[in-house]
Amino acid sequence: MSSRPRRVARRAGKLQLCCARCQSYCATFRTHIANSVIPIAQGLDYQARIFWLQVLRLLRDGSPVRAVGYGADNLKGFDDVVVYYGEQGASSEAPEVVADHYQINFHVAHDDVFTAKALTEPAFIHAESRSLLQRLQAAQLQRAPDGRTRRFYLVPPLTGAPG
Repeated sequence: MSSRPRRVARRAGKLQLCCARCQSYCATFRTHIANSVIPIAQGLDYQARIFWLQVLRLLRDGSPVRAVGYGADNLKGFDDVVVYYGEQGASSEAPEVVADHYQINFHVAHDDVFTAKALTEPAFIHAESRSLLQRLQAAQLQRAPDGRTRRFYLVPPLTGAPG
C-alpha cells in the first residue's frame, strides 16, 4: 500500500485519515486530545455547578448574598466562584465577612487524595512553583490581610486521605 497521501474526504462530518502511514499516529493523537480535553470540560462543569448552587442563594428571601462571580476578582487562586455579601455581611454571626472565595479543584483520577503533603506540593495542582497553600496565603494577604473580611474555601470532589 502506498504511503502517498490520499484525498482528504469528509463523511458524516468526520475528517478521514489522509494516508496509511499516519493512521496509527492520527489515532494516538485523537485519543491524546480527547483524554486532555475531557477532564477540562468536566472540571468546568463541576465549577459551574458550584456557581449555580451559590446563585440559588440570591433567590432566598432575606439572603445576605448580593452577587456571585464566576472566575472573579482578578485573583490567581480562590477566584473560581466568589460570593459577595451586602452591608450586613455574610450573617449575624459573621457581619464583617464581605465575600467568600471558592477554589474548585476537580481531579479525574480519584486515586489522588488531599493530604497535608499534597497541599504543599505544586505538582498536585499541576503548577510549577506555587502550591495550593501558597496560593491561599497570597489570596488571603491580597484580599483580607486582617484575616477577617473574607473566607476561603477549597471545594474538591475528592475525599481526604484515610486515617
